[in-house]
Amino acid sequence: MLKNPFYYGEFYWNGKKYTGTHQPLISKDLWDNVQKRLNRYEYKKAIRFNNLPFVFKGLLTCAECGRTITAERKIKPSGKEYVYYRCTKYKRECSQKPVSEETLDKQIVEALKGLKLPDKTILYLKEALKESFDLKKNTVDKTKEDLLKAKQSLEKKLGKIYEDKLDEVITIDFYNKMFGDYTQRIEDIDNTLKKFQTADYNYYQLGANILELSKRAYFLYKNANLEEKQELLSFLLSDSQLKGETLLIKYKKPFDRVFVATKSCDYRSGRDSNPRPLP
Repeated sequence: MLKNPFYYGEFYWNGKKYTGTHQPLISKDLWDNVQKRLNRYEYKKAIRFNNLPFVFKGLLTCAECGRTITAERKIKPSGKEYVYYRCTKYKRECSQKPVSEETLDKQIVEALKGLKLPDKTILYLKEALKESFDLKKNTVDKTKEDLLKAKQSLEKKLGKIYEDKLDEVITIDFYNKMFGDYTQRIEDIDNTLKKFQTADYNYYQLGANILELSKRAYFLYKNANLEEKQELLSFLLSDSQLKGETLLIKYKKPFDRVFVATKSCDYRSGRDSNPRPLP
């Protein structure tokens, strides 16, 4: 699902891409950003986890001993398959017992619900991000303008000392010294300007994408297959643990901030919908 262009408004038919008339579930920018992050996991996952379709494999450690939580599939006499997660307990004593994937799945579903901020809060945050972006852009534009003026001044000075050298007003040694100084300063300015050109100052779009993904994380997870669920959780979670049958969930930045903001909204509204067990 996370790699299907249908979700940002396009689809493939007979090998060709078309723009759909349906309402996109996510923006194209968000989809592109997710692809970049997912691609980083692809190679590591292929080597480390052999691409086995276990939702939580590689994402959890044991809260008791710190070892990796691994997954295994068991088949009951009835023929029904179950997936369990257990601590590897490598060279350590540990009382952690196996836990079914179904038990963990129920907890993560409730946790992802907790990432969704109220629509009014999202609107407020987007407006704040837009103001911050505009302020940052104005500051950057002013800095670039000052740098360009400084560069033009140095280029004029280069022309002046060249004329002074030709007129023998200054010595060759002094010319060479000043030429090296001015050209180095011009090079430093050019390097700074290049950083401005390549840096991503679209804080508004980045922040809006984060809010959008947080808002739709529950929906995406509920409608994903096993591999897609694993990819989504790899994108959202970091250093999460298993304690008994309880998930101790830790979100990656900046989704940890979204979770804290959600808790704050719940507190102010007089309800406690925090589904994430705390250590």
